Amino acid sequence: MFEEYVTFSNVLPISLGVISVIFLLLSTRRGRNLPPGPRGLPLLGSIREFKSAERSDDFARLRKQYGDVYSLRLGFTDFFVINGTKALSDLIVKQADAMSDRPSFMFTLSKGLGIAGASGDRWREQRSFALKTFRSFGVGKRCLEKQVMEEVTTLMTEMEHFKGSPFDISHLISISVSNIICSIVFGRRYDHDDNRFQYLMTVIQTYNLKRNLILENASKWLRYLPGDFTGVKKSIERQKEIRIFLAEQIREHRESFDKEVIRDYIDAFLLEQESQSSSNSYYSDDQLLETILNFFNAGTETTSTTIRWTIYYLITHPEVQAKMYEEIKLGLGASSCVSMTFRQNLPYCEAVITESLRLANIAPQSIPHGTCHDVTWNGYVIPKGSTVILNLSSVCMDPDLFPEPHIFKPERFLDKDGHFIGQKNFFPFSLGRRICLGESLANMELFLFIVTMVQWFQLLPEKEGVPPQVHVITGITRNPSDFMFRAIKRP
Repeated sequence: MFEEYVTFSNVLPISLGVISVIFLLLSTRRGRNLPPGPRGLPLLGSIREFKSAERSDDFARLRKQYGDVYSLRLGFTDFFVINGTKALSDLIVKQADAMSDRPSFMFTLSKGLGIAGASGDRWREQRSFALKTFRSFGVGKRCLEKQVMEEVTTLMTEMEHFKGSPFDISHLISISVSNIICSIVFGRRYDHDDNRFQYLMTVIQTYNLKRNLILENASKWLRYLPGDFTGVKKSIERQKEIRIFLAEQIREHRESFDKEVIRDYIDAFLLEQESQSSSNSYYSDDQLLETILNFFNAGTETTSTTIRWTIYYLITHPEVQAKMYEEIKLGLGASSCVSMTFRQNLPYCEAVITESLRLANIAPQSIPHGTCHDVTWNGYVIPKGSTVILNLSSVCMDPDLFPEPHIFKPERFLDKDGHFIGQKNFFPFSLGRRICLGESLANMELFLFIVTMVQWFQLLPEKEGVPPQVHVITGITRNPSDFMFRAIKRP
């Protein structure tokens, strides 16, 4: 009798229902000894916790509720947020062996190649090679200053062409900064009126503004649905255009390669490639392409965005700009050209740049880390293969470290005698073994570009007495919206 009722037509929906219930239960199930955190909804997990315009505000709110290390779930993925100087140091620095991988979701675009998205032995080998090669081309040394100043001077000349009329500096800055990394990687620079290069700068900016790394990681299944919830699909299309350009550079270098004359990073890589066995995939053409893509993206966006934020702060705080200019006049003495030689004579300028790095906070959660084995902290376990978010905002916006953190106040980086006291209490270039490869280059660029700009021009709002209104656009980096300003040449 029972068999009469057990047919395919009624077993199928029952089976699907049971599978769905199991599926939903698994999506809310939490492992043992995980750091505390909100339980979340089936499938969607903790997505309702992201309520604010900026993720940093949501992370700060959750920190007050759950502590310095907490867990969140989106879909079937747990990820772990680390807050505060001590927890970041305990986990990212002191347990660096376990915490220096990248999460598997980053393979979507990079396939585990390059440096930024690589893990394990490949990452260690390629990072070591990049550091050695960069040093050989002057990164971290004074000899690179001439190349940087060439781009600084070109930018100042481009700004002069506006003759005090309002303009948006976004593309000019991107091209100038990108030319520095291009000279190291490609052995050449591009003119400001090069249409293709201008277009590529737009592509990079769009790419960095559209991506949401947290959603990419936590909700991988979203990328298979119609639409582009995480920005991955658009990113893949955008990156294809940049890859075509970079592949052309590699092909041209291979055709003109001379191992007796190493012109740039690509040549250095090709030389190393020749010396390696054919089975060593660490020095493949795909690896080279992905690595220089990392340099091209990172070497353009982060520094140019910080400079744009600094211009905004100087326009909205004219008293700071005036004080910088007075120090520059005194600090340079009889010299008319800004140089790293004079850096120690310009402590207030240093403080302004450092405060801009802090308040601009352009990489508030850095790039996610991954764990290569279980990590314990205060009795909690962060399992192997987890995704870890470094909430750098929790340090640079900490009111205990920086009273009134939302106020632009360069004096916080000066002692009572006006000496620069550095940036020991926050990590603008991240921390641990994944600290930014280009930190020394970025610091040189920021100093030379910003100090020279204030030396040459008075930076004013588009309309007299009306400061620019910007809002924050958050993607991979935290950007100011476009704004116009006037650059009045100083006498």
